[in-house]
Order: sequence, then structure tokens, then C-alpha cells
Amino acid sequence: MKFAFIGVHGSGKTELADKLYTALEKAGQSSHIIYNVATMLEKEERILLGEKTTRNDQMKILQMQMRSEIEIPSYVEYKHTICDGAMLNHYAYLMRVVKKNQSEGELNAFAGFWHDIERIVKNWTPNYDILIKL
Repeated sequence: MKFAFIGVHGSGKTELADKLYTALEKAGQSSHIIYNVATMLEKEERILLGEKTTRNDQMKILQMQMRSEIEIPSYVEYKHTICDGAMLNHYAYLMRVVKKNQSEGELNAFAGFWHDIERIVKNWTPNYDILIKL
């Protein structure tokens, strides 16, 4: 089963993901957590988050989330995957940045590109068995 916590920064996603992981492990259910890739990239690659974030930073976060969910170690079979954040979460931040920082002309010029990103996220979202909004 694949769980995903979604919500704004500081809403408690990581804390609840850790609690769910602990409860599942205590119940004998093998589990794996994909921690918030935005936080990881902020530390490792010094990308900006919050009001100072950029479109490129948010695209990198979206790509890393997808890669992290695909690259769960194949040599270990987990019964559950817990995502501290989800593609939907990162897409919402990306669109917020894009709409805030781009002119209407730029938005129209890249309309096909944004439509493709939206389609990817819409097709990806059903991969989560349970979405938990905080």
C-alpha cells in the first residue's frame, strides 16, 4: 500500500509519516519512507523553498519526487511505502511559483508544457492508495 501525506510546509507531514512507519513496523508490516525531497534538495543542492523558490527549483523537486518513488530498492520488497510529500503537493507549489513569477505571455507560450506536467501529475496521483491531506 502506498500512503502520501500532502500539505503546506510545517503541517506535520514528516512527523505523521514517521508515526505511521513505526506503527506499521511494530505490526510486522515492512515499510519504507520517502522523506520530503524538497527538504533534502534544500540541504544538498541549496535550492530555495518558500517565497524565494524558483520555477527551476520546483521542477527539480517534482522530478526528484518521481525518481524517489520509482527507485525504491528492488532487492527489498516493502509491503508499504510512505511518502512525506507527493507529486500533487510539489505540483501545487510549482504552479504557485509559475503563476506568481511569469507574465501572461510567458504562461501562454509554455501552455502546452504546463498542460503536459499537469497530465503527468494527474496520471501519477492514482498510484497513491491513500492521500492524507493535512
